[in-house]
Amino acid sequence: FEELRPSNAFDFWMPPSVGHLALAFLQGSFAFSGWNFLNYVTEELVDPRKNLPRAIVISIPLVTFVYTFTNIAYFTAMSPQELLVSNAVAVTFGEKLLGYFSWVMPVSVALSTFGGINGYLFTSSRLCFSGAREGHLPSLLAMIHVRHCTPIPALLVCCGATAVIMLVGDTYTLI
Repeated sequence: FEELRPSNAFDFWMPPSVGHLALAFLQGSFAFSGWNFLNYVTEELVDPRKNLPRAIVISIPLVTFVYTFTNIAYFTAMSPQELLVSNAVAVTFGEKLLGYFSWVMPVSVALSTFGGINGYLFTSSRLCFSGAREGHLPSLLAMIHVRHCTPIPALLVCCGATAVIMLVGDTYTLI
């Protein structure tokens, strides 16, 4: 826990720059993107005037708590240099502390990634659907499944776009 002492915690061993600060905010925003997903699906919420603020008020502090204490756990077990060298910090953390049960971390990361992609596909297809319904995108994207009431064409377009993004493979290339 040496890196968490106030004398070390604010010791910049790397010169800060505006680019690094922007990148930190960009990467941190992915941890908090659930609040944004809620805004896109307001039309499908039951009693959105009551449930949307409730969901935001509950989720943001909960995610902030988990995110903060996860980072404290990382800095308790690893030095900043180890964090920077690691390609997957959670996996390295698991290998260092969990021993035989280190397999839990890659599985958790995969499930979290799956949940994030699920949220992205769910909300982005609704964006395409709404844009098409308002006449800003081709009307084909405004079609919905008769029984399930889901925007199938918009989902297919978003799945295709997601596949292309995944094929690029490097977040920094996309940025």
